Amino acid sequence: MLYAQLLQEQLWEEEAEELARQLNVQAEKLQFLIASLIKSSRLNQGIIQPVPQEHSVRELIRQTVEMGEPAARQKQICLTWQTETEKDTACFDIRWTAEAMWNILDNAIKYTSPRDTILLKGCAFELFYRIDVIDHGRGIPEDEIPRIFGRFYRSGRTEEDGVGLGLYLARGIITRQRGYITLKSEVGRGSAFSVFLLR
Repeated sequence: MLYAQLLQEQLWEEEAEELARQLNVQAEKLQFLIASLIKSSRLNQGIIQPVPQEHSVRELIRQTVEMGEPAARQKQICLTWQTETEKDTACFDIRWTAEAMWNILDNAIKYTSPRDTILLKGCAFELFYRIDVIDHGRGIPEDEIPRIFGRFYRSGRTEEDGVGLGLYLARGIITRQRGYITLKSEVGRGSAFSVFLLR
């Protein structure tokens, strides 16, 4: 990546500069793939061990939205969020749960049309706190829903960048905190991922 960037800075011909840019893009994809594979391996080996503690759900959602804003802005997607009260809390590891939430939100951004809206909504129950990530994207066929959290699973219908590890990692991180994720989706109408965290 460093050499591609140095090359790009020194090129003046438009065609050569575009080739250097493409080289840099591909290097970034490889870097993302390697990072995802390392996280997946660490999760499987039990090296990643989330430590749940009582945290503010609003802070978790705020961090998630903050991570998603640059990608959403590129597609002119509006990210909105709400919780029932400002003092809502649940038991989770803030660092790893934010990563899991980001993976779900990133997925929603990829499959939502430009100028649409994605809503993150918090709701407290007696034993769990539920956070919904609701999009109005293309939706997921019913036969794919059981496989969507599988390692390296990629729908044959998608042309979006990705390696099929985001949702796999999200589910692993949440289940290691005794939580779970559900999905409701309808083709052409969007998807709603629900993350349940212990209270």
